Amino acid sequence: MIRVEKKLWKALWCYGESILITTAILVVGYTLQLLYGCIDYHLFSWPVNGWFGLFVVFFSIIFGAIYKRSRFTLWFSGSNFSICLMGGILLLTLLMGLIPQITDLDSIPDNWISGCGLNRITSSWPFALLYITLLMSLGVLVVRFMIPFKLSKISFCLNHFGLWL
Repeated sequence: MIRVEKKLWKALWCYGESILITTAILVVGYTLQLLYGCIDYHLFSWPVNGWFGLFVVFFSIIFGAIYKRSRFTLWFSGSNFSICLMGGILLLTLLMGLIPQITDLDSIPDNWISGCGLNRITSSWPFALLYITLLMSLGVLVVRFMIPFKLSKISFCLNHFGLWL
């Protein structure tokens, strides 16, 4: 049996590229975390959350309906990238369970764990970036499978749309 090895960044992207991009999202997230600290969720109140929601919906519609067959869209909404994103979120969720989380912002210790945001995972940049990327990937997937509408795909679309909500 002849085995043909695919070089990285050639043809359709698979697990190698997906792992690298997920790792890059984590690195960018931790860099933002070290530079700016945790995310202040009060910044994302109305009207910012409305504009961001519209951006995610339009991004999903544009890439899921208009660029439905592009290589980027097939990879971005495919299982390889989704599994890697969920693996990154799983890793952060395991860390959240193993490291005590702080809710009182006045008693934050000054150590490397709090510097990386590991004691406030849900308000850390890496978690937010992975979660937003997974949300956009799932939105593109739902739109991609809804157009054209087929009754046989209704359970898949409703299941994934429920996850997206």
